[in-house]
Amino acid sequence: MARVGWSVSERILLGAVLAAIVAVAVAVTQLAVGPRTLAGGTVVVGTALLVVSIALPAFLLSRWQRAQARR
Repeated sequence: MARVGWSVSERILLGAVLAAIVAVAVAVTQLAVGPRTLAGGTVVVGTALLVVSIALPAFLLSRWQRAQARR
């Protein structure tokens, strides 16, 4: 079975997902995050979660579409 390589767009999406996950981990442990205040950590965590919620499904869909195209 041939190994399917990674396209440039898949690498970018995977990088965005991994960077956002790291940003969430750092923000939660190092910055002030509160449910009732708008602090820097809250903005970082919210932005990173938004990026993950968009990039992760796009990454999974691109891999699935590529696998379907090879059939």
